[in-house]
Amino acid sequence: MLLNSFSIIKKVRIVKTALLTIYLIMNVTLDIYMFFHIMIMVFIIFSSLQERIFKVCHSKENYVMDDMHF
Repeated sequence: MLLNSFSIIKKVRIVKTALLTIYLIMNVTLDIYMFFHIMIMVFIIFSSLQERIFKVCHSKENYVMDDMHF
């Protein structure tokens, strides 16, 4: 009976360790997944802003160049 209870405890520990390992792997995977999605969103926003800034600067540059001709 005592030997049987030790094997049950051992099985519970193995299952507990396996579940904890799966939880940690999923947690890290979700963190990486979220990080990459956030970085993609930041990249899209930054490129959009950069394009707008370039258009504004370029139009101001043309405006200044047009003023210089008169």
